[in-house]
Amino acid sequence: ESQDDVWGLNLGCSGVIHVLLEPLPFSARSLHLKSLAECMDSQKTGVLASVFRVEGEFKATIGSHLLLLEDGSVVEDIKNPTLSAALTEDCLAALRSRNTRVNEYRFTEGVVSALIEVIRPPLLLMIIGAGADSVPLARFAKELGWTVTVADHRPAFISRERFPQADALILARPEEITDKLTIKENTLVVIMTHDFSHDLQLLRSILPSSAQYVGILGPAKRTDLLLEKVREAGFTPTAKQLARLHGPIGLNIGAESPEEMALSILSEIQAFVNGRSGGFLRDSSGPIHGGL
Repeated sequence: ESQDDVWGLNLGCSGVIHVLLEPLPFSARSLHLKSLAECMDSQKTGVLASVFRVEGEFKATIGSHLLLLEDGSVVEDIKNPTLSAALTEDCLAALRSRNTRVNEYRFTEGVVSALIEVIRPPLLLMIIGAGADSVPLARFAKELGWTVTVADHRPAFISRERFPQADALILARPEEITDKLTIKENTLVVIMTHDFSHDLQLLRSILPSSAQYVGILGPAKRTDLLLEKVREAGFTPTAKQLARLHGPIGLNIGAESPEEMALSILSEIQAFVNGRSGGFLRDSSGPIHGGL
């Protein structure tokens, strides 16, 4: 059929869509599904290789899988050591790059195609400071499917009326944050207390943590002064810790309102976790969607 017959009214963006349909067997053969669930439950990234094309005499099964977990362990039903080794190597590369792609493997006996898919659990966003600008930030993040925690020391600000969609609301003073909150290596922290002394305490306790990203409101001069005071207090951040710190936080989109600021902040975080610069797509020569 013509494109008009399928889509109607010349809709579409002249791109290419690849759709992989797979059955979901509830049996011992679906071991990879259980492992995927473990990735989500434990907040660990994994890479799933799914074989969807086999040509020639090569011994491989369409619909077989190999799942590489973040700790390097492998769950698979490929049953072909040569293909398993090739898939494992490419899954390791995808784990480092965080890019999903389709790979083709050419062997003497035939050709195999597999989807190398990066499996990511929901992003963990921790917002410290429950002022008016935190409300749209938490709401937009939940609409993106992220797991959102909001913390503040003021009981009236930590309420379900203000943050109905947040996964957790934590009442804590700045010096209690690391005791009351679990900051993991994939936690994204946004500090927006609007209080210099509070931000100083928070940076002193959060920078040494394993947080993946730490963003703070305010101009660069304010952030530099905060870091100067942190050093005077006896803590000198390492280069690795400073690389996690984003201040001023957000992309330069001219944000003014709380909603615009939320868009700027979440856009920067999205670019950061995907290893992107956040520039205009028209200035990029690479693919838009990962490695596909």
